[in-house]
Amino acid sequence: FPSDVSPWCSVFTDEDLKLFEFQEDLKYYYNDGPAHNITAEMTQPLFADLFAKIDEMRNSEDANVSILNFAHSETLQPFMTALGLYRDQEDLLASDWGTPRQEHKWETSKIASFATNVGIVVFECEASEGVEENPKQKEYFEKDISSEEDESSSSEEYGSSEEEDSSYEMNHQSSEWKIMLFHQEKAVTQPACGKEICTLDEFLESYSYLAGLDFEYVCNNTFNIEE
Repeated sequence: FPSDVSPWCSVFTDEDLKLFEFQEDLKYYYNDGPAHNITAEMTQPLFADLFAKIDEMRNSEDANVSILNFAHSETLQPFMTALGLYRDQEDLLASDWGTPRQEHKWETSKIASFATNVGIVVFECEASEGVEENPKQKEYFEKDISSEEDESSSSEEYGSSEEEDSSYEMNHQSSEWKIMLFHQEKAVTQPACGKEICTLDEFLESYSYLAGLDFEYVCNNTFNIEE
């Protein structure tokens, strides 16, 4: 029970527990953190899939807008590394223990606890200036977001008029795409722009190099067999 004190608490001092925690941080910093470039580079399939899903969503009204992926912490930590989250200015070292550098951002008990999660939310906004809102266009956007709309009735209402289709396309082109990043269900400042809300172009530009890497080459999965 939460009010009971575990007998194990009397075995270790607070300093012991802090040392155990620091040891775990060191382990995961070098295994799954930003110590080595390949940790971020090996997330290429994740970013390639993410970019493909974003592109599909931007260009198709029928795209799936809710995508869930499940993995172990050893997948999420490299992904957070690639995103640039929780970066310390210098590598964490065992010799940092007992010094001011003992305080660090890559604290696995906080950033990679059980059921840790990362969420990416992409949303379409009306252009800041110079776009007049059309009520039917507004409804169309809301219909894309809601799964409770009746598809047959909406197709009769919006799909029969070429004029309405062209109006939608004009408004769609004038819209702005934004993106937010969540960790443990809380919005975080994005390295891509230094703010909680970035433009989608800023996000894509920051991580496009990861999506475009040759995974087989990066992970040295290609080799020649001598005949």
